[in-house]
Formats: sequence, C-alpha cells, structure tokens
Amino acid sequence: MVDISGQKRPPEGGDDDGGGKRPAVADTAAASDDENVCWLCLDAVHESGLPLRRDCSCRGSSGFAHVPCIVEYAKDWSQTHERADFWEFAEKWRRCHNCKHKYQGDLRVDFLADELISFVKDKYAGNRMRHMVALYWKLSLLRQMDSVSETALKILSLMVEYSREERTPAPAVFRLEAGVYRELGNAYLHLDKGTKESACAAVEYLEKSLVLYRNHMPTSGEISAVELELAEAKAKCDGARFVANEQTLKSLKKKYNDDVKKYGREDITTISAGIRFASHLIKAGHGIEAERLLTKLAATSEQAHGVDHKRTKSAVRHLSTCKQRRVRFRTRQGITEYQALRYEDEGGKLVVQGPIAKPRRVQDEETTTIPSDTPIAVKEGTPVICNGMEENVILNGKIGEVRGTDEARGCLIIRFEEKELGEHPVQKNFLRILFELPEEGP
Repeated sequence: MVDISGQKRPPEGGDDDGGGKRPAVADTAAASDDENVCWLCLDAVHESGLPLRRDCSCRGSSGFAHVPCIVEYAKDWSQTHERADFWEFAEKWRRCHNCKHKYQGDLRVDFLADELISFVKDKYAGNRMRHMVALYWKLSLLRQMDSVSETALKILSLMVEYSREERTPAPAVFRLEAGVYRELGNAYLHLDKGTKESACAAVEYLEKSLVLYRNHMPTSGEISAVELELAEAKAKCDGARFVANEQTLKSLKKKYNDDVKKYGREDITTISAGIRFASHLIKAGHGIEAERLLTKLAATSEQAHGVDHKRTKSAVRHLSTCKQRRVRFRTRQGITEYQALRYEDEGGKLVVQGPIAKPRRVQDEETTTIPSDTPIAVKEGTPVICNGMEENVILNGKIGEVRGTDEARGCLIIRFEEKELGEHPVQKNFLRILFELPEEGP
C-alpha cells in the first residue's frame, strides 16, 4: 500500500507475498478460554454475542477484544485526532493498541475497514478526501477481484466529484489516483485468472499509475516499485517468465535494508520487503542468498508475531519452496522431474521423490533411490558443495550454487558463496547437492 495522503505514513506492512500481492488469509485467533477477557470492557461476553478476537501479534492472554469494543475505542481515538493526517486519525482502526502491530485477516477487512468507512461517511460527510482515503485503505486489503473493481470505481467516482469542487487538485489527489490504478493493476496481475487478457489489463493500469507518479511525484520511492510490477505484467502479457535483473535485485535489497534501518527487523513492513526480495532472488537463481534470508525472516517473524501470523506462514512457505532441490533425469517415461531428498550409502545413492506433476500432487508421488552418478539436470540456484577435485583444490569443501551448464565439457557453472572465488566450471562428479546450508560465519 502506498502513501496517498500527502503525509508521512506509518509502516503498513502491505499484503505483498513476494511473488504475488495477496496471500491467503491467515488463521485468526478467537478466544475459547473462559479466562480470557476483553482488554477494553474487561468482560468475556459481549451483549452483541460476538466472540473475543485477537488478530494481531499479541501473545498469552493479552490483546483479546470484542469487535464492537475495538470500534468504539477507535471512534473515540479518531474524534480526538480528527485534525491529524489520515494515518494517525485511523491508527486504532489499523493497529492493536497493545502490540502496536496491524490487525490481519478478515477482522480488518470485513469489520474494521467497513466500520471506518461508515464512520467517516457519517461523521465527516463533507470531507470527501478523508472518505476516499478510507476507501483506499480498504482497497489495499481486498483479495477478491470483484471487490477490488467495485471499491476502485467508488474512489474514482468520488475523485471526479472532488475535482469539480476543487479548481486545483491537491497533490494528495494525484497520489490517490496513482495508488488506485496501481492497486487495480496488481489485482489483475495476481488476483484475476492469470490469463493474457488480465495481464494486459494490469499493464494498462500500471502504466497509468507510473505516468501519474512520474509527472506529479518524480522523486517518489514508489516509482521503482511500480516499474518492477509493470515489467512483470508485460512479461506475463507476452507469455514470458519474468526474472528480475541484477539492477532490480539491488533495488529490492536496498528497499529491504532501508526498512530494517527505518522500522527494525521485527516490523511487518520489513519482513514483507524481505520476503518480496527473497522471492525474486529465487526466480533469478540466487538460491543460497534467498534461503539464508528466508531462514532469518521466518525465525524473526515467529519470535515477534507467532507461528500463526500471516507473515510467519508466508516466510515459512517461501522457505519450504526455496529448500526444494529439484532434479531431472531420464526414466522410462522420458525426462522427468523429481525432488532430491538426501544421499545414502555414503553418497552412493540419491533418494528422490516423484515424479512431480503440474499441479503437484504429493500424495501420488513415490520415494525411490537412484545411483548418485546418474546423469541429472540440476535446477539453477541449487546449492552444491565441491569435493574430490585434484586441480583447483582450493574449491574443495566450498559452497556454491548452479548458474548454468557447459554440456560440451560435462560441467556445471558454479557461482561460489565466497565472492572472491567467483564462478567456475566444475565437472558434475565433483559436486554434491547441499540439502542444508551451514550457518554463516561471523
């Protein structure tokens, strides 16, 4: 979600799941223990009959509340901060008062976002801008294409009315319009059916967003993010696979490191930026860097937000994908893809699981062993370790990742983790797949 208010926006954390914009909704905590009480009304039962909820990062017995109690508390807060910018005005609608982290799941979409919109519409009927921004906040949280389109249309309609009343549009209007088109573009890119038509629609909206940013906000940090999203949409529109180039990866890394400095490693914004960076590292074949980063992100998110938090689940899911060591070799059915699991018999046999179908059906796969000298193709980015080399003995025991193949020489091109070693062609018989990365040195 981008800042469209003209004010400095606190970290929202977004819903970016790396390769896509909208992950599945995380499980939300509802209190069933009679000892838990609402931290606002101090009762376990509410007259509405609605249960206690805790859709944040609180632990133990803290953070439970009834939705009506949260709504009333948030209304009181907003009315005492009605002269503040929107993000401070809406602070208690977006974030838990106790853990300071944003609400997640259907609590914020189906309850708090809608309640905030109704509150703003009724209490501040003449403040069209505040109404538009409240709708925009909900727009950034939605996961259904129809709902995204409907909400975006409402904002754009209000924007037309606002423009009729204001001779000179405020900078916040351009930010809002750019943000709406960006949300629409990402929705078509990630939420729609994944067809060429939806990808081309994403290109159209993202181009509109980019033009607005460049014309009215030329120094905005959102420009590079929209450029990346547009490049991905164009690739899908052309039927191609999008892979971030080295310059894009540097920009994503910088964004993550900047968020670490600005918000800290445990903030949802930082973890989201890290997952996004890692997802593009995986696609670009930087498996080792991606796996190390995701290992840290998963541990940090679990410690700060719990195992059931959406961000923790996202980091764990990406880490699991990253740690899959996929190989291809010839069987009676032709060239088939399997997942390599481990070596046995002192490295003499390789245990594999498969064959892997598309979409994958793990329940139908079988585990078998093949001789470790079986000619196999290893996926780019797979971590490997060198052993037994008589020439270039300095490479023995060194860890790297597969970058390509030199079939004429029977070698794999390995980029070593120690940057001073660079890339080297290594014969396949001197390489072993590395299933667990050792801990990084100090």
